[in-house]
Amino acid sequence: MNIHERLGGNNARRLSPRAREFYIDGVTYPSSASDIQSTGIVLYTGEFTKVSVKKHGPSSKEIIEKKIRKKDNRKKYVDIEKDMINISHSEYIVKYFGYLEDQVDLFLYMEKMACCFRQLLDRVTEQNTPFPPLLLHTAAFSVVKALTFLKRHNILHRDIKPSNILLNEKGEIKLSDFGLSKECEDGTANSKGIGTYEYNAPERLGPDKKNHSYPSDLWSLGITLHELACREHPIRKEATAEDGTCTKFELMIVVTQSDPPQLFTDQIDSPHFCDFVNRCLQKNPEDRIPLENIFQHPVFSQKFTEQEVKDWFEPQRDIQN
Repeated sequence: MNIHERLGGNNARRLSPRAREFYIDGVTYPSSASDIQSTGIVLYTGEFTKVSVKKHGPSSKEIIEKKIRKKDNRKKYVDIEKDMINISHSEYIVKYFGYLEDQVDLFLYMEKMACCFRQLLDRVTEQNTPFPPLLLHTAAFSVVKALTFLKRHNILHRDIKPSNILLNEKGEIKLSDFGLSKECEDGTANSKGIGTYEYNAPERLGPDKKNHSYPSDLWSLGITLHELACREHPIRKEATAEDGTCTKFELMIVVTQSDPPQLFTDQIDSPHFCDFVNRCLQKNPEDRIPLENIFQHPVFSQKFTEQEVKDWFEPQRDIQN
């Protein structure tokens, strides 16, 4: 079934044909709204989205509920996230357990993670302590593993940024949030659904927006890793005026017309990491490091184990969701 095909139901939390069961930790459960119990914890509230911690009664497991308003102009994004339930079988992608829906909202259920790299970035910035280089090697490895998995399913993520890279208490790093993802059976997608300007590749912005492909996700990853390494956003830094304002127009000008940011060893003590980031941040998509042989890059020869990630995260545990 095409990733954009409608799967919807008609009545309050009526189950669509592919939402009749939840699959949690290897066990299949019938889908029932009565099994979803409130914890009173709300993590995020936006115009179309609300993210909360719930408890799945039959499994006694805390899970995340992502409530998405099914407005007409968001239909394709709703369908894409819903379809992720069927392909989130990579250990580097947050697990989707199932969904419920009514006439107004979609309720997606997924595994609970401890925190995102945006929260970790805020913490290390506050403490004025950089990320360990090998932790960033590991984050890069995990995201690239997720991207290569998605490519096998002809999917562009299109929203790589620190808040969509999550960490759990086991030390696993996973990619999340597929609301802007795009199926591209011919290898390309158009630029509708811009997302977060300062992480977008040059080919996705500007008056002559072009079709884009998998290298656009690598640009976004490069910007993300640059930001994590330097604890400031390279595009936003250049686009910010003296009075502190930063508009989408200025961000677009910097991305499309300025030289791409580069990372140097005086910013992070890892020549391989700098080289990897700089190969992602090439203006021409064809010049970026290709996914086909990306794991041959030496940055991936040294990284943290899950236990080492867990040990590093332990002192930061109080910031978890």
